[in-house]
Amino acid sequence: MNAQLKNVLGVIVFTLLALPTLAQHKIAMTSGMLELKELTNVAVEGYSGNEVVIETAGSYKIPERAKGLKPVNGMGLTDNTGIGLSVKDEGKDRKVVQQVARNNDAKYLIKVPKGVKVKYVNSSIHGDDFQAKNIAGEMEVQTLGGDIKMIDVTGPMTVNSVHGNVDVVFTNVFQDLPSSIATVHGDLDVTLPKSTNANLSLATNWGEVYSDLDIKVENADGMKVYGDKKISGKLGSGGVNLSLSATHGNVYLRGK
Repeated sequence: MNAQLKNVLGVIVFTLLALPTLAQHKIAMTSGMLELKELTNVAVEGYSGNEVVIETAGSYKIPERAKGLKPVNGMGLTDNTGIGLSVKDEGKDRKVVQQVARNNDAKYLIKVPKGVKVKYVNSSIHGDDFQAKNIAGEMEVQTLGGDIKMIDVTGPMTVNSVHGNVDVVFTNVFQDLPSSIATVHGDLDVTLPKSTNANLSLATNWGEVYSDLDIKVENADGMKVYGDKKISGKLGSGGVNLSLSATHGNVYLRGK
């Protein structure tokens, strides 16, 4: 990812941050897993705090005749936050946040302490983009529709999209656990520090792989096959396993 695209992604995230805040909900949490399920429009940002802060922006509102009432949906969820969301404890170290009100104009900014793992799942083909910034910890992201954009992250991460593009800018790559990033019907664009040491697995069935990094391609007979759709190789001296896949799109691997 070039500097211009990175700046554009930064503007997207901080445009949301700059919107007027209408309400917020706080969750005391400094470790464990925060699971976000079926939120339609959300940006996640890491920060040095001791609680998860969920802020709304945009046009979150309820009808005048619903004043004093709470939204209820077919899953049995009720709004216990005052901002259209249900927050539940599921185990000692796991909080689950789900959207209750079908309010397509609501936008959520979620500030997450550094020690909290993040899981985001959106199973709607009409899902909006998922954005994350400054997350120095484990992430799991699953989307059916909508793009995934993550800036200044470290992993480890497992990212899967069906109909979206995936853009990831690493500040550094977590070296103890593997990361896997994949999309089916979109492009995959990943930026790494040039000093990264990693074992790479690159794959695309119908696209191409492009990179400006020095990839030491491995092949059983000692030959380098750059046009092969499945490429195994190393960055630097090798290290953590990093798997990148775009079934019907291109894979772009960039150094910074």
